[in-house]
Amino acid sequence: MKDNNIDRQFREKVDQMSGLPENISWNKDTGWIQYLEQFDKGKPKIRKIVFNLLAAAAVLAIIVFTVFQNNYSNNNSVRQQNQTSEVRQINLPDRNNVWLNSGSFIEYRPAVNSGNFDIEVSGEIYLEINNLKNERYTLKAYNAIVVAENPSSLNIKANPDKENIDISVRTGAVKVFEEGSQKGMALLVTQGNYCSVHKSQKLIYVSAITNDNYLAWKTGKLIFEDQSVATIVDILSEYYNRTIEISSESVAYCTFSGSFENPAIEKILNKIHKDLNLKITYTGSKITISGTGCL
Repeated sequence: MKDNNIDRQFREKVDQMSGLPENISWNKDTGWIQYLEQFDKGKPKIRKIVFNLLAAAAVLAIIVFTVFQNNYSNNNSVRQQNQTSEVRQINLPDRNNVWLNSGSFIEYRPAVNSGNFDIEVSGEIYLEINNLKNERYTLKAYNAIVVAENPSSLNIKANPDKENIDISVRTGAVKVFEEGSQKGMALLVTQGNYCSVHKSQKLIYVSAITNDNYLAWKTGKLIFEDQSVATIVDILSEYYNRTIEISSESVAYCTFSGSFENPAIEKILNKIHKDLNLKITYTGSKITISGTGCL
């Protein structure tokens, strides 16, 4: 076997894995066997890539080697879309639930005989899988493929005009593939983490969820706990689809706390103005936050 040093380091990383949900059948010995079966035939470059991915995401995800077949078909499929400005909830045929953000759609087959429930996604959705009538869920969002085989809940953001498809796992765990590597590797993304798949570059990376407001579009709640103004501006810009600018770096580092439920953007900005003594200026559709800063 070539690259014994890489194999040894890979095994060490696998042995360090811990904290998987109880309903996940994967274990360290299984992962090692899958690795050997996939890469024991003289593929040193690929093995180096696999090790680098594992090293970077050792506490966030596990590399899973498997063969994936996409069974999605448009024949006799049902298309559900949300053309309103409100969040739409849909009860799926197997009694699981999905929420659609404005401008989003899903497409699925109403009759499932194969034990696999296939869904195509565009836009932003939140899916709760509590009923396991089907053996697994397979979700396809552009070139990202997500497989759920156990109870789980996840948010998928796959906007047509964005390069990244983001999969955030709230509970449970899911496998994430890039469509072009169906016979290669998948990432097992566990709760509290997210995986991002790049459309054109076909890259996958994973990280811990740092934005606690990623579900604000569904819940209507925005919660900030000692977060920088720069981070808050990013969240508000996306949530309200508004252009917000910060006048200086010193303002960007100011920290703010506050909880809001279905608020107008002016309510949040007014609270920032009062608590941090910052100036909020509205110029057409643009908003500017300025002041002496908090350093």
